[in-house]
Amino acid sequence: MSDFEWNQNRALNWHLFTPPARPSPGELAVYDALVRELSLQRGPLWTLLGATPEIRTLAARYGINLLSIDRSRDVYTALGSLMNAEGPHEFICSDWMSAEVSDRDVVYGDGSMNMLPGDKHQGFIDRIHAILKPGGWLILRTHLAGPPRFTSAEEVFAWSRSQSSAENVFTRTRTHLDMLWAEPGSLRVSFPEYHQRLLRLRDENVVSDDEFQAYNQLIEFNRISIYYTTHDALMQLTAGRFTLDRICSGNDYTGHENHPVYVFRRNEP
Repeated sequence: MSDFEWNQNRALNWHLFTPPARPSPGELAVYDALVRELSLQRGPLWTLLGATPEIRTLAARYGINLLSIDRSRDVYTALGSLMNAEGPHEFICSDWMSAEVSDRDVVYGDGSMNMLPGDKHQGFIDRIHAILKPGGWLILRTHLAGPPRFTSAEEVFAWSRSQSSAENVFTRTRTHLDMLWAEPGSLRVSFPEYHQRLLRLRDENVVSDDEFQAYNQLIEFNRISIYYTTHDALMQLTAGRFTLDRICSGNDYTGHENHPVYVFRRNEP
């Protein structure tokens, strides 16, 4: 397993995080539109991999009895405080890879696959295939690696300072830094290592105190790694078992194209 530490402390401070760590308003609009376009509001069985409060809120607004699967009840409970609607919910305290769930109509995963190392991504997709009934929907926001736009962190922050938008520093710079700092091969991004890099950049006067603080305020709650994938890799993982229906984007923050929402349909047996 990864060095993933999605714990209660992180959950209690999840309100401090912004996209791409959390889904953006544009991505939430995508989720909402898909409910109507795929006719998911008519009582199908929804399953959530994790405890994402935004998707739990969406289900509550439509009166859907959502089943959330997470290995920590404390995380599930803490993130529930960020919901702005109430509805019928169920919870299974389990690892995603071993949850005994089947015949579901919809599976949501907001960055879920990227919490696991790449060598576990095929098993993740296989487990979702087992959870869904034939014809069921997989709605997966996925963190995709791509070529860096900049050659250094110094260039990223210089560009960021030149922008006139009100977008916060974390959101404006993080995807660009991820593309620079993802480990070759594994595509792992370690946020504790991120912090050490930024600390050195601040000491070298490449990053200002305010820019450093945009990340530093989160580090206590962000001691995790994520594992990017690529479009081609995802298509290989799903080949034969799922059909790609569409790829959606919120289009409302820097780097949104690296964090699209994939919509797959489970093939018939």
